Amino acid sequence: GTYVAAPARIDRPLTRLVGFSEDMIARGMNPGSQILEFTQIPVPSDVVDYLLVPEGTPVLFIKRLRTVDDRPVGIQEAYLVDVQITREELAQYGSMYQLLAQKGIRLEHGEDYIEAIAATDEICRLLGVNPCEPMLQVTRVTYNDASQPLEVVRVVYRSDFYRYHVSLQR
Repeated sequence: GTYVAAPARIDRPLTRLVGFSEDMIARGMNPGSQILEFTQIPVPSDVVDYLLVPEGTPVLFIKRLRTVDDRPVGIQEAYLVDVQITREELAQYGSMYQLLAQKGIRLEHGEDYIEAIAATDEICRLLGVNPCEPMLQVTRVTYNDASQPLEVVRVVYRSDFYRYHVSLQR
């Protein structure tokens, strides 16, 4: 018989600040997203220290389902401070980094924190994975060209999709 094998994991080197859409396009894949939430909220307490803002500061919260070639691969939650964009603009551009560049906002550097988590009921529903399946959660803090934190992004990826690659030297 014949069967369709799942695509191999994508190796993601941790050397450059690159957005999801840019990364997938460079690999010849078709990135996509579905905006699940787009609203102004008070900064959550677990994001305050990353953004260096007082509790209660309004931030733009964007939650998206990220896809590759129409396959759901990640759930992204972004918290942006002092950024004025619309849901329609984001839907048009697809790439947050491309939209920010269009608005004249330069991203200078970022820091990624990677950890393993178990799939929750919501993750299972959105990504089509089994309960408690291992997932990769990446929390990124992105800084503008004045070295001010601009966004905190938490993205949960299917562990059968992404694998991070770190090159070490001695």
